[in-house]
Amino acid sequence: MILTLESSGLRRPSDLIGKTIGHRRGSEGDIVVDAMLTQLGLPRSRISKIDGADSIAALRTGTVDAIISSVDRLPQPSDADFVRTNRMAPQDFAIHVPGLVYFTSTKLLQEHRAEVLAILEALIDGWRFVYADYARSVPVIVGSDPGRLRAERVRFDLDQQRDLVLPTGGRIGDYDDSRWRTLRDVLIFAKVGDETVPLPQSVDFQLLREAYRRARETASSAAIGRGSDAVGFPESTSSVVK
Repeated sequence: MILTLESSGLRRPSDLIGKTIGHRRGSEGDIVVDAMLTQLGLPRSRISKIDGADSIAALRTGTVDAIISSVDRLPQPSDADFVRTNRMAPQDFAIHVPGLVYFTSTKLLQEHRAEVLAILEALIDGWRFVYADYARSVPVIVGSDPGRLRAERVRFDLDQQRDLVLPTGGRIGDYDDSRWRTLRDVLIFAKVGDETVPLPQSVDFQLLREAYRRARETASSAAIGRGSDAVGFPESTSSVVK
């Protein structure tokens, strides 16, 4: 996402025309922002980028007008050097940001369908566990790297990305035409995709449908057994690239 000082008056991507953005060349955030600007039809050539000047300090001192930041680097109110910022996240402008994208082959799906399905179910169950109850999930996350992770920061980061993981009216892994277009642009900017590859035509929806059906059954059983701590998954179309 893009951050600007709250006092700057820069609140929309179009406000950045003629301005400077601090970034880290080749980073995930840099690639996603390029894709976002393209989707919005904004001329990237009219926005100056300064490599390496992507810190809050560079923003505060006026070295740049905006910075590209990831969720885990967002300023937190409890930080000693906290500064109020405006945030421009792709999802705020109806643009989907792909997270981890799992590609597999038709052969693997045919020969190891059960294993692929088990992985999808584990991913769904994992995110359901994380957002169902922070009192249970945050200690588990912190325990994976107690020297680096703090419970307060983990909760803050999870809150910032909740809408990405659990979109309103959607579910983990939801895809539609606009999401495919953004994914295509991101892959091209990252130089790992090709304009000629028809991603939307290479999709197997059935596997995720099956995974979510089984996940709903598991969630329903868990809700009956433990109370209402399960996250539901409404009906819609999802996809796995093959």
